[in-house]
Amino acid sequence: MEQIGNAKAFFEVFPTLKVEESIQRLFADVKVRKITTNATRDFLHVYIFSRHVIQKKVIWQMEQKIKEQLFATVMVNIRLEEQYVLSEQYTPEELMSEYRDSIMLELKQYSVLAASMFEHARITFEEKNICCLELIDTIVSEGKREYIVELLNDIFHKRFGIPVEIRVAYR
Repeated sequence: MEQIGNAKAFFEVFPTLKVEESIQRLFADVKVRKITTNATRDFLHVYIFSRHVIQKKVIWQMEQKIKEQLFATVMVNIRLEEQYVLSEQYTPEELMSEYRDSIMLELKQYSVLAASMFEHARITFEEKNICCLELIDTIVSEGKREYIVELLNDIFHKRFGIPVEIRVAYR
């Protein structure tokens, strides 16, 4: 089991933060591992740890609430850096099913075209940890392929700690 050392409860770190009850419940057992900033103090990274999946749109809502309520008069970008340790029930296939909409949102931030490619992709799983991504073969798909694979690797490996090999084919 992942050790979180001297991490603190999310709402212990942000005690005055007011959010909707549904978001409050999602973050009730989230821990803050550390908070970092850069030299110009215009960026704040909040490293969080959770044992359950939180959809990306909720993470972004929380970033916005922190900015609005705690840093409204300061020119600073807030970014929650998630790390999860999930139960064994979360196979790569189960995680993809639950988190696919969040992946789409992240891809849209980069490129609507990449998000569209992913939306229309056929995704299957072989063995335990092989994700087969079948993209529609277009002129631009090769250029966006690398970013999609990189994002999926980051999500599976870094964010969720699940080793997955991404294989890409075209149709």
